[in-house]
Amino acid sequence: MTVYYDQLWHSVTELNKKDSLLGGRKLFGYGQSYQRGAALRDLAERRQALLEIDVLTALSFQLTSEELIQIYEILFPVMAKYDRNNGYDRTDEMRRAYKYFAKRGW
Repeated sequence: MTVYYDQLWHSVTELNKKDSLLGGRKLFGYGQSYQRGAALRDLAERRQALLEIDVLTALSFQLTSEELIQIYEILFPVMAKYDRNNGYDRTDEMRRAYKYFAKRGW
């Protein structure tokens, strides 16, 4: 990230200073300039953040959790197979994240 993204960083990080990923990692850098420590460098944290982005997007389009899972399995079969081969159950994680964010009023 560079200074060119600083304004974007400020606009998205001021939404809710109490948020964290479902895994419990506190989001870092609110109201500050972007810092190296704000990046999700761990594979599990990046995977969780991407999943949460997918769920929040589905909620914004008023999709159900089952519709989101169906889209994932139909449009991304290679990724779904990769997840299954690595013992990662994205569908259960999507359902859990969907319930979490729907309960919070997203």
